[in-house]
Amino acid sequence: MILFDCDGVLTDSEFIELRLLAEMLTEVGYDISYEDVRKKYMGMKTEEIMETVSSEKGIAFPRHWTTEYQNRKEILFRKRLRPIRGVETAIIEILEENMKICVVSQSTMDHLVFSLEITGLIKYFEKNFLFSSYMVERGKPFPDIYLYAAKKMGYSTDECAVVEDSVIGVKGGIAANMHVFAYIQDEGSEILQHPKVCLFDDMNSLPSLLGIQ
Repeated sequence: MILFDCDGVLTDSEFIELRLLAEMLTEVGYDISYEDVRKKYMGMKTEEIMETVSSEKGIAFPRHWTTEYQNRKEILFRKRLRPIRGVETAIIEILEENMKICVVSQSTMDHLVFSLEITGLIKYFEKNFLFSSYMVERGKPFPDIYLYAAKKMGYSTDECAVVEDSVIGVKGGIAANMHVFAYIQDEGSEILQHPKVCLFDDMNSLPSLLGIQ
């Protein structure tokens, strides 16, 4: 079974999302660049980012900051969100081999479904094959969501491969004792080097990496 992350793996969302996050953190008094947001907070839940920033920088977020962030992000997604180049072809090839696929996301279920609908990728995933880290006690980098998804889908961990693009996602896949494929979208990506991790930079190559001829 292949467990796909969503943001940055299926959908080209992280550039949009992290730029907006840098902009809105700057608005509340934390002057931070897109590059630094990416290094520090990529793959984290919004609530975790807010807690970290509040603790480290002493910033009090306005009451409706999260709602405004989600609303502004939705507007940008409707305008700009696209599938990652090559991922739809890779999904089709994987499904043609009768391999099961699911999505294991750090996002809320609403955000996950919205992103897949906007990009047209929702048609490849059955609704009960979508998993959010809000379904478990601990999100990534803990293995909980990967283990939960594998159990629900009826697979052992050694039958599972994780496709991730963030350090915390890669760590979570390793902690779940699954095979990990780390997608490096550009030179700014920081991916954990590990014997269990296969690095790749072209989604078109994923099926062959999975052993599909």
